Amino acid sequence: MPKYKLVCFDVDGTLVDFPPNDPKFSWQVFHDYFQTDEHRREDARNKFLSKKISYLEWAQHDINLWKEKNAKKDDFLKALKPLKLMDGALETLKELKKNNIKLAV
Repeated sequence: MPKYKLVCFDVDGTLVDFPPNDPKFSWQVFHDYFQTDEHRREDARNKFLSKKISYLEWAQHDINLWKEKNAKKDDFLKALKPLKLMDGALETLKELKKNNIKLAV
């Protein structure tokens, strides 16, 4: 069996289980937590959907909104704290870490 050095995870629907009656994406959770400007978010989203900017430019735009709020790693973890993890997610992460496998989210 090959030895892996790194395992990458998506958050939405992989690590975090959003309730079916309130489907959100982690980025929306972060925007809500940091209270970013909704108009600026929607403007960038519309530019992406109309192909005026790339996905990378859209992502960078949103990241800059969080930077304006002085967001730190611990803040993102606090924002995710109320969310429910998928069954087995925590155990999987712990097992990978125990086996010295780097994790990326």
